[in-house]
Amino acid sequence: HFKTEGKFDLLLIKADGARSRLLKAPAELEPPISECADTVIAVISAKAIGKRVTDNIAHRVDRVTAIAGVYENEKIMPIHHVSILVSNEGALKNTGTTKVIPLINMIDNKETEQLARQTAMEALSMTDRFDYAVLAVMRNTDPMIDIVYR
Repeated sequence: HFKTEGKFDLLLIKADGARSRLLKAPAELEPPISECADTVIAVISAKAIGKRVTDNIAHRVDRVTAIAGVYENEKIMPIHHVSILVSNEGALKNTGTTKVIPLINMIDNKETEQLARQTAMEALSMTDRFDYAVLAVMRNTDPMIDIVYR
């Protein structure tokens, strides 16, 4: 058991992927979160906001529509991201009491940043499962844009 043996200062495990799409909702047996996890980083893409829910944008369109409350082909709005972030069938699935940190990624301009900030603030108002959300562009050398607190 990696954690109890103390062989690593930090162990990162990628538990789930969106198959290069901008939006995803977990399947029935996902995400496979390890018992030793003490923090889950729930990643969601701000770049999906304003795009229509299609197979090109969303992995598992049927799950995304059910959890986010959006119809197939409808435009994704911040509230749909919020629904995924605060849902026990979305980003909080299988997290139990593990610390959760939402990371809103792919913020590449001021408009997207404003929409991501709106998403973070709304999500924080709807759940007590996390106390802040990270806004970032993970492909940048300096990825951190901001941290939005409750």
